[in-house]
Amino acid sequence: MNSSDTTAGLNMFISYEKKIIFVHVPKTAGTSIRTALKNSVADDAHNLLLPDVRRRLREARPGLGLVPPHLSIKHLNFFDIDVEDFDVFVSVRDPVERFVSLFNYITKNNTQHALHQEAKRAGFEKTAEYLIRVQNEYPERLPQHWFYQTNSFLENSHFIRTERIENDIKPLLKKIGLNPESLPHENSSQNSPIKISERIRNLILDHENVTCRLFGYDYSAPKTA
Repeated sequence: MNSSDTTAGLNMFISYEKKIIFVHVPKTAGTSIRTALKNSVADDAHNLLLPDVRRRLREARPGLGLVPPHLSIKHLNFFDIDVEDFDVFVSVRDPVERFVSLFNYITKNNTQHALHQEAKRAGFEKTAEYLIRVQNEYPERLPQHWFYQTNSFLENSHFIRTERIENDIKPLLKKIGLNPESLPHENSSQNSPIKISERIRNLILDHENVTCRLFGYDYSAPKTA
C-alpha cells in the first residue's frame, strides 16, 4: 500500500490472529500502546476494511477520507469482522490532564500542527475554549466518549486509563504475550504546570462529563493541572 492511499493512517489497531481491537483516543498514551502492539503482532486494520469502504476512501479527495484519523467503536462496521469474537481495548485519560497534554503537544511537540503558532500566542485557556466551543476539524477536540460509546454495550470491552496504565494494560499485554516493561513511551508531551481558571476547568469537565462520571475523575476540590 503506497503512502498516497487515503486509507493510510487509520488510528485503529486490529489483530485478527489475537482477536484484539485497540481504539486510540487522542492524547491518552495511545501511540505507545499501538507501538507495543505493532512490535509484536500484525496490524490487519487496512486489510480488513470492507471493499465498499475502501472504494469510497480511494474516491475521496486526497487528504479528505471518509473516516477521521482517529476511529471510534462506531466505525467497527467498516471492517470485515465479527466484533463479538474480539476483545476491544480503549485508552482514556483524566480530561483536564488530557487537554494540558494536547496543548503541550500542539505548542511544543508538533510544530507542523495547524494551531501551533496561534496556540502559542493565545495560551492554554483560549486554545482549550476554541477547541471545545468552535466547530473545527481537529479530532483531538472530541470528548473521549465519542470514541467509545455505542448504541449497544460491548461485553468484551476493556478500558486502559493513562493514570493506571501499568495495571489496566495487563489484559491486553497478556493477549499478545508481552510484559508491562516492554511498553514504550512515545509521543509524550512535557506537561509544564499550567494555572487553570475554574471557568475553563468546568468547561473541560462539562465537555467530558460522560468520561468523568464513568471513570470517577473527580474535580470537586480545586487543583492545578
